Amino acid sequence: MKKIEDALTEYINVLAEGTSYANDRHVYEGHLANAAIMFAIVHGGEPLSRLKEKIAEERHNYGWGYLQGSAGEAVEAAFHKFATLIESL
Repeated sequence: MKKIEDALTEYINVLAEGTSYANDRHVYEGHLANAAIMFAIVHGGEPLSRLKEKIAEERHNYGWGYLQGSAGEAVEAAFHKFATLIESL
């Protein structure tokens, strides 16, 4: 559980740093909202399958485009790290 919490926290922190690209701000807000739902799943005692469903939804969301700049790369890397951990369980 600690690994899951740590990876999710890292992802949220990277998202919260935001971006300097105005066009990406609404996308960051959407990812932050989904990260909050994942946080609630983890801390609400919901089954792992629910978290995996949310991860799959977010992977789909990331597939619609990419986030610009080094901030975008950092967000995508943090999400991939978290998602890969969950998918391996």
